[in-house]
Amino acid sequence: MIPIPGNSGVELAPYPSSRNVATGLVAIADAERSHDELLLLDSLAGFVARDSPQLYRVSNVTWRNDSSSDSYAAWLLDLESTHDVAVDETMLTAPADNIVALFLDQLVGGAYVTCNATNGSVSAALTLAAASDTALLIASNDNLAASLSALGLKLAVDATPLTIDDVLTDALPNLSNRVIMFQEPVNSDLLGDYSIFARAASMSWSGGDASRATLMSHAYASGSVGAAFGWGPENDYVSILNSYGMMVHASDFNKNLAALANVAVESKAATDSSVHDATPRRDNNNNSAVHTVAFVMTDGDNLQWTLGPWSTSETWFGSPQRGKVPMGWTWSAGSSFVAPSVVGAVQARLSANDELVSGPSGAGYVYPSTWPTSLKDDFITLASHGDNVAAMRVVNVLAGDEAGPQLEHIEGAFAAQKDCDAVLYYSYGSGYSGFYGALWFNATGTSTMSSSSSIVNKQGGASGKAAVLSGRRSLWGNDTDTSSPMLGVDAMIELLLSLPQNASSPDGYSLIPVMAWTHSYADVVTIADALAAAGGFDVVLPSELARRINENLGDSPTCTCSTPNAGATAGQNKYVCTDGTVGFCSASDTCYAALPFLKGDWNSGCRAE
Repeated sequence: MIPIPGNSGVELAPYPSSRNVATGLVAIADAERSHDELLLLDSLAGFVARDSPQLYRVSNVTWRNDSSSDSYAAWLLDLESTHDVAVDETMLTAPADNIVALFLDQLVGGAYVTCNATNGSVSAALTLAAASDTALLIASNDNLAASLSALGLKLAVDATPLTIDDVLTDALPNLSNRVIMFQEPVNSDLLGDYSIFARAASMSWSGGDASRATLMSHAYASGSVGAAFGWGPENDYVSILNSYGMMVHASDFNKNLAALANVAVESKAATDSSVHDATPRRDNNNNSAVHTVAFVMTDGDNLQWTLGPWSTSETWFGSPQRGKVPMGWTWSAGSSFVAPSVVGAVQARLSANDELVSGPSGAGYVYPSTWPTSLKDDFITLASHGDNVAAMRVVNVLAGDEAGPQLEHIEGAFAAQKDCDAVLYYSYGSGYSGFYGALWFNATGTSTMSSSSSIVNKQGGASGKAAVLSGRRSLWGNDTDTSSPMLGVDAMIELLLSLPQNASSPDGYSLIPVMAWTHSYADVVTIADALAAAGGFDVVLPSELARRINENLGDSPTCTCSTPNAGATAGQNKYVCTDGTVGFCSASDTCYAALPFLKGDWNSGCRAE
């Protein structure tokens, strides 16, 4: 992990580092172990990782042959083969107390805390362990407590009758003010290693309003970007945490983060052609009678998915068909900090038809409208670093509302970063395609956005404009009505076949978000095959879609609303165009676009209210 220094020596990245990177890991098989045993081993892994990661969980004893089904086995094999991390397999099936005994010399002064692993007392136990300077292992049943006692560890606290409310006041001074875990007790056998390693309090989102408010206020008072791991009710969870300066990492089913975050990795930058061919596909680009389409898989911010089944399941990146058609895969720039070796392993597997797309919405899941202005620049710096490590040049921004992109949604939502070719801007509702293919531009170096922080388009037309694209329709569910923002496979084919094949029109380009939970890579192949059979379509990578829009439309006249979102009355729905013309949206519409839109493309600038 590469530190990003900020003002007064405080690192901009909220993620802690081990004193020493991992050089050797003891592999432990999850199979046949109870929830209680895994929680205990996670507490041990988290404590020893403060010095150096030494424990790593795989699914089975056959892990060396399971890399196609167990992503964590694949990441461990990569650590061994690519990063020279030695793997000790002698304890794969050893009882938990034998594994603890292996580390007794590192547990001097240590003790244990008891709790119930499936109710709020486990949050109290994890938070106490996170705040402890010496090892405080977690025993959530009598047998484990007896085993630890036999090894010489003393009972420090019986947390069984306690909740986080009972321990937080005393623990708070020793807890991280930049990382919080929101984990349900039923999942406490996951993510616990990182909680204790990072000295991060752990509680369920609904585990207590007072404690949650205390922790978020503690984070906001740090004056720095924070990170919330785990999960909660999405819209409230993200928007509330954002307002306290905390980006979100969906990670409630992650394991081994303490190890994966602390590996010596020599990352490659986005401009390194050995990572990925930075030259987009340009098939048939000289053919003006073509409709250009790019597909982008959603939910890449979700660490528990991208570090978990995303890479192995045939539904997604593990598809045996992958590489057949161009595909954009959203990916968290935060992975560059919490799992840098995984970033490299994924880069090594990219085909010429794969592209990682940052977001949403940068270093972590945020909504532009709820992110503190005071932390905007810090977030941009973090996102830019993460994007560069992962060789990502297209940024996906997810709005927390249905409004069009305001300037601060692009500049302050963190798309303005080095080597950014385009922004994919999604509405929160309507399956991310509530703008129905609307297209905007940012003209770099203009008064609308300072040149020092404007989107820098590396592949655009002579104007230097950079495209901000929205989803035309989403491949989401099975709706057959082509007027719907969310369509099934057959309806998506029907819709795309009805669109103009005209490279000089904004309607000649379609960005299609693919909902990860309802559709697969194979569905994208089905659609692409149907388009190929019909003729007149190019399916390309997202960066190539943006390049074509910039090249073919970037010099066209654009219009800017004089009073965006002010109302649908004369003088308030006026637009002014770069060719000197002035016009108005209809009396029933609002001129809502804060970014310039193409003259004549009223879908991007005028909207009924």
